[in-house]
Amino acid sequence: MLCSKKITIITLISLIFNFTNVNHSYAVSGGIFNNILKLFGKNSDEAIEAVIKQGDEVLSGSKVKNIEIPSETLMHERSILNKVGVIRHQEYFKSIKKDSLTVIKLKHKAKSKKKIIKEITEETVGNVDNVYDLFGGSNSKEQQRSYSYIIINWVGKIYRSSSYFNKPKYEDRTLLACINREEIFYFSIVLDNKNDINRAFLTDHLYFGSTKKPLNKQELLIIKDETFVKIMSVKPTKDKLHPSNYFTIFDNQNFIHNINSKPEIIIKNSNLSSNYKIQKNKCYKVDIDGLILEKHD
Repeated sequence: MLCSKKITIITLISLIFNFTNVNHSYAVSGGIFNNILKLFGKNSDEAIEAVIKQGDEVLSGSKVKNIEIPSETLMHERSILNKVGVIRHQEYFKSIKKDSLTVIKLKHKAKSKKKIIKEITEETVGNVDNVYDLFGGSNSKEQQRSYSYIIINWVGKIYRSSSYFNKPKYEDRTLLACINREEIFYFSIVLDNKNDINRAFLTDHLYFGSTKKPLNKQELLIIKDETFVKIMSVKPTKDKLHPSNYFTIFDNQNFIHNINSKPEIIIKNSNLSSNYKIQKNKCYKVDIDGLILEKHD
């Protein structure tokens, strides 16, 4: 009888963890393991009751209860966390929530507020040369035209109006994780612009099974800021006429990463209705444990 009840305990434990692993991509906390180990110091009836209670706590604290979340979305979360690592993921989240803007800029090698205010906000009204001077290089007419698309005083409209990005509440500091078939991107969005302009940073870039060199941490430029779409780009280098990478995020979470194109083409393509079809490339808001996954009612 005692042996039978021990088998029951083991079976219940196995079911808990199998069910959790199938439906929920987070690692089970160490505290759960410690509690389970203590069960074997109880008598069999108490242990079975405790296992059932422990299982309820695991499931109630997880996303398993949101079974209407699409499997592809859960797969995205698992892929991102497995590639980035939980520790690094949490470090990024803590940084965007707790670090001062000065520290965040230093981590991303961003220019100081004073220099940006001076060289762009005050001096570039009607003078695109100063925008280009900020980032270096010669100022050909083609390069000047490229910089004319830069929005200095962007407000992050998509984060305020999107039914996904402003849930569960609007936040003036947001960490995004975006994924496509080949890559993962982490973007840090800082909108609490007290005595500063709003900021967007590329915090991490990783490839799935590729030898390509990922992009470095850096501050990004904004070239479109609408309620339905936001477009960010890297800064052009001295030997390039245009930015080499563009990141387009739509209010329905669709995500596009473009390379080696012109700003006017990227902006024009962002208006295509095809961008609102269900796509596998997505952006997600991040929390300390993983992604904020929207239920499908």
